[in-house]
Formats: sequence, C-alpha cells, structure tokens
Amino acid sequence: MRAYIKVVYSSEGASPAEVERALIDYGFHRMRGSSVYDAEVSDESDLIDRLNRIHGALRGLGVTYAPSIQLLEEAVRSEIYSYRERLEKWRPMGVDVDALETVLESDPEEFRRQAKEIMSVQIDRIADERTKEAQEQEAKRQLEDARETILHQVGEGGKTFHDLVKAIDMDADVVSDILDDLVDKGRIRAEQQGRKVVFVPL
Repeated sequence: MRAYIKVVYSSEGASPAEVERALIDYGFHRMRGSSVYDAEVSDESDLIDRLNRIHGALRGLGVTYAPSIQLLEEAVRSEIYSYRERLEKWRPMGVDVDALETVLESDPEEFRRQAKEIMSVQIDRIADERTKEAQEQEAKRQLEDARETILHQVGEGGKTFHDLVKAIDMDADVVSDILDDLVDKGRIRAEQQGRKVVFVPL
C-alpha cells in the first residue's frame, strides 16, 4: 500500500532540501508541486516502523508532519494541474498550446482528436526528415563508391567515358560530374587517343 507524509516547513527550521534528504533515506519521495511525500509500504507494521525512524530523523529540524494512507488533497490537486506542465512542453514544437488548452477545458474529447492529429503530423514530419536524411546519406555513399570505382578502373589502364558508365552503372550525367571533379583535383587526366578520349591516372 502507499503511505503519504504532509510536511509543514518553518522559516526557523531546516531547509526543504535537508528535510527531503531525511525522508528519502526512508523511501519517501516528494510528489511534484507539493510538500507531500509518498512511499510504498508492505503493511501497517512497516509503515509504523518507518514513521518511528522518520520521527527521530526529523527531530530538531523544525518541521511538523502528518502521515496518512490516503492521498492528500494537496497532492491530488497538484496531479490534476500537472497536465498544464506536460502540455507546455509541446510549445517548442510549434503547437498552439494556448488554443489546445482552451479546447481541453471545454471539450476533452475534441482535445483528444486535435492532439492526436497534431502528434500524427509531428510523427510524419520526424519520419520524413529521417527518410530524407537516409536518402542523402545513401546518395553520398553511392557517389563515394563511384569515385573509388572510377579511380580503380582508371588505375588499371586508360578507360573511356563509355567504359566507366558501364562499370559503375550510374547515370551518365553523374559520371560526367565525377570525372570533371577528379580531373579538376588532379586525380586523373583526360587524354586524346585517336578518335577517343581516354581517362588515365596521373
């Protein structure tokens, strides 16, 4: 079962951080947005044992506390309003959080519909971006492979443009661009041999 402890701090006593450290030692963790701590206990005997030890740990810290096995109103209220914090995290994605919150207040089912639609758009956008990235990476890899193949083919002996297009099975315009780049960078050169232009290594 779960047990709860409501802590009331004092300006004359220990800081909330000190109190929290003391309670954490006995398995109690502060619930977000409140001064209520909760923990899982096996039974009432376990709860009483922990409370006895907590009582000693809090002695002299200048705080009062109230244990309970029912969820306290403050914690319930905190949990109810925490949805605003979660909704706010959508704002950086370009979501009109203010409009969605208005819908949520008046019609939760319409909020569900709109939110699912927004999330679907976001999911599609992420998937499309990843697909585009993968395609660009694959295109880059293919170009690098083509460059290496051309250098290897030319290194084995003079090759014509037709020979190289056939060897790498790539669009002729792409092969032409790669050859121009390799020639410009001094990796290979184009040489006239009779009626043919042959690419040879430097």
